[in-house]
Amino acid sequence: MALRTVNTQDHAPEIATSIVDVPFSLGVWVYLDSLPSNRPIMSVGDDTHSGDHYSMFVEAAGYRLRSWRQYNSGASAQYSTSTGTGSVPLGTWRHALMVCAAVNDITLYAQGVLVSTDTVSLSINGSWDKLMVGNSVGDTYGISAAFAEAAAWDVALTPSEAMTLGQRYSALYVRPQNLVHYAPWVTDEAYDYITNGVFTVGSSVEFRVSPPKIIYPGRHDVLPRPLRDYPVLRAEGR
Repeated sequence: MALRTVNTQDHAPEIATSIVDVPFSLGVWVYLDSLPSNRPIMSVGDDTHSGDHYSMFVEAAGYRLRSWRQYNSGASAQYSTSTGTGSVPLGTWRHALMVCAAVNDITLYAQGVLVSTDTVSLSINGSWDKLMVGNSVGDTYGISAAFAEAAAWDVALTPSEAMTLGQRYSALYVRPQNLVHYAPWVTDEAYDYITNGVFTVGSSVEFRVSPPKIIYPGRHDVLPRPLRDYPVLRAEGR
């Protein structure tokens, strides 16, 4: 079952991160239950510096996928262009990817298709320390949605790699040597297979929604670690 959060800010999965600067990429499959207002789906930044962070969010007006940078000790924000109407609709699985190649080069992809950009140059303050799914760093918002295949890389992925993810290939196929977080969330666990850590989740997090159909690596594919270290994949006979 995929991991499901409710629209409560203190229940979103979070974990300490080694991502401390650009470039980086954040990707996740998301299934929106409802969207009463703009809501973040994945974020990285400094939880101790008034929540300065990078995040990607779904805009309630048109269900557009956009990026959001909060900076200046939480006093200011910068948003990406608003395109890609309907890129993350309600009631269906969609892959969302934010690629931050530089402080003035942010691109967002929905199902592998480019939907939004931000070329304004600015940096985020503080020392980054947290990765969150279903919320923004600083615990400002929450979302009612299910998530699977949450992943983070310490490089900027390419458009062709974004398309690979959008075609339901696991994040394990894409730059496995640069994966810094990987949580498939296809069973009832919040484990991170790269850091050997566990996402902290609140009591209202559930594993109740059927996950998207994902193509996992076979026994002879190149993985960050041996296949025996991936019990979820072994259990599915991959």
